[in-house]
This record gives sequence, C-alpha cells and structure tokens, in this order.
Amino acid sequence: MFMLILRGLIAGFIIIGVSEIAGKFPRLSALILTVPALPAAILLLTYWKGYGVGPVSTLSREMLFLIALGLPIFVPLAFAHKLQLSFWPAFLAGIVLSSICITTYVCLAPRNT
Repeated sequence: MFMLILRGLIAGFIIIGVSEIAGKFPRLSALILTVPALPAAILLLTYWKGYGVGPVSTLSREMLFLIALGLPIFVPLAFAHKLQLSFWPAFLAGIVLSSICITTYVCLAPRNT
C-alpha cells in the first residue's frame, strides 16, 4: 500500500512540476514530457513484479498503438492560435479526435491476450 501511495505522489509531483515549468519554458516542459520515463518505469515494474516478458511485450505493443492514436489531441491545440480558437474549443476538439481514434482501435483491433 505504501508503494502505491508513493507512486501516486511521485506522479503528482511530476505533473505539478511540468505544468509549472510549462508557463515559463514550454519547450523544456515538452522535452520532459516526451522522455519516455513513465512508460519505461511501468514496463520495468511490470517485469519486476514477476509477470515475465510476455505481458511486457503485449503491454509495449498496446502502448505503441495507443500512444500514437492519442496524438491527435495536440492537432487542434497546436493550430488554435492560427485558427483563432480559444483554449476550450481546441482542447475539446482534440479530446474528441483522440477519443474517436482510440475507440476505433479498441473496437476493431484484435485482442492481445
């Protein structure tokens, strides 16, 4: 239970830290976010818990597709200024685009069990 709380606190501090950095240094916060530290940590913890390489391989494959399918969230936000969109409409459009991509994948792709 202690480790669960500790991991939650660490994740919370990372989120708060990156959001604070983003206000003054957007490129640095983007760099911190794109370093695959969290997925690497999840893969290591999954392996160390004794699940073996099979579940880690399946998790890696699913993450590969789902991370790519989640990227459309950035498209409306990246062009919001040029399209004269405020934050909320661009943010919601990005969520809708990503949700459509991910839902389509989850419904149509074969299950990896």
